[in-house]
Amino acid sequence: MLQNIKPNRKKSKDGGLTPEEKCLVKGLLQQGYIPQDIVHIVNQGRKQTTNLGRISKIDKNDEITAATDKEVKSYLKIQSSPLKQLIFGIAICWIAKRTSNRYGFIYMAS
Repeated sequence: MLQNIKPNRKKSKDGGLTPEEKCLVKGLLQQGYIPQDIVHIVNQGRKQTTNLGRISKIDKNDEITAATDKEVKSYLKIQSSPLKQLIFGIAICWIAKRTSNRYGFIYMAS
């Protein structure tokens, strides 16, 4: 299942989740993650973000089978990789630099 979850995977234009992601979301819910945290985890690296409504639909859908604990753990490791976080941080700084003059704020990196 995880071979289909890659940083360069084809992303849905409407923020929808792939069948693999739905299984992983169901697994995260069963492990006790709250929907807000799941949205944060799933949206990392996505161009079009998903929302809490999609997570709640997955929670209520009994036809979706949950990913195993091992698959969820591997997915979390992929989503929180240091390289991915570095790229995300650089992108935020670049966006902030380009918009700071336009909107009157300055982004301070920590």
